Amino acid sequence: MDRNSANRAAIRFIAALLLLGGVAGLVLVLMLEAGTEGRSHPIFLVCGLVLFMACVWVGFGLWRNEERYKLWAMLLLFLQVPNIEVQQFAYQFYAGSGLFLSFQSGSSSRLGFDFEIASALKCQIPSGADELVLGINLLALLAALYLMKKPRLKIELTETLKAE
Repeated sequence: MDRNSANRAAIRFIAALLLLGGVAGLVLVLMLEAGTEGRSHPIFLVCGLVLFMACVWVGFGLWRNEERYKLWAMLLLFLQVPNIEVQQFAYQFYAGSGLFLSFQSGSSSRLGFDFEIASALKCQIPSGADELVLGINLLALLAALYLMKKPRLKIELTETLKAE
């Protein structure tokens, strides 16, 4: 596999995570809204729908190798990096999957890795958490950094077409 093919495969992998994670997230938000006895707060519903629809939209654009979606993909990926849970605030968002490195303190402190294949959005004020959790989504961080280092997506496509 040449370098351009490997780069294209990596970008398609990131695009697939965003696209499929966005679809799963939309289904999750709509199922939770339909299944809750008391409707969720409208701000949560709108934020969830907007974030996961953006993942679908950006994932599709990145899959088609459109340069303008690269910045949006980096933004969505950086939004997926933090995992914070303190007594007054909790935040976690990921679409598709996540590899989390987190530190949890409370009755027993621990440092751990978690791998998830799913989509989730959690934002609570106050969180009511008894423990402190600080973590990062390594998969989202690495994907965002990979997109940052990539020059231009269109250049790779042009070089591939010239080579053939």
